[in-house]
Amino acid sequence: MSIEELSVGQQKVDEDKNEKEISVAELVKKFETAMSNRELKEAERVLHDEIGEKKGETWLDHRQRELQNSYYDEQDYEGVKRIIDKTKNPHSQIGRIKKFEAVTGTKYEREKQEHADKNIEKPEEVIDSKSFQNAIDAGEFEMAQEWLNEITNKGYKGLPKEEVEKIIRHRESELRIAKEGAENAK
Repeated sequence: MSIEELSVGQQKVDEDKNEKEISVAELVKKFETAMSNRELKEAERVLHDEIGEKKGETWLDHRQRELQNSYYDEQDYEGVKRIIDKTKNPHSQIGRIKKFEAVTGTKYEREKQEHADKNIEKPEEVIDSKSFQNAIDAGEFEMAQEWLNEITNKGYKGLPKEEVEKIIRHRESELRIAKEGAENAK
């Protein structure tokens, strides 16, 4: 193969990749437009049927959380349940179920609770967000709070202060929701 043929072949691969990226970018714009217009069912359809995991599992999980919060704002609890059912991350699904139960005051009763019934063992110590989630799931709220206090005072993994503050806000919210869910379950 000549250099020209390789160059043309690489150009075709690059063009295909750009078309795919543009396509995903357009789908993301479609999702964002539906969210902005409060067309939540359309946003949900685009998110799950068109975008799926093309942007990655973490991106999908975060958009599901945004969509779920919008459903809460509208008090559309069937929409909330659909998001819970489509959540793949076990910690996110458990947290979303706990939030649903805390907000609605009712037990989450759906057939697809594949992650919710798993027993998550208490971590020996909390050192990161994953072990923080495990502590919450195991009902070890004090352990989780101690880690939050520590990163508030010492920082976290050399991240900038603004990033650490964002992590702390998210984890405090998760801890608060878990505590409320545990109180409501009593």
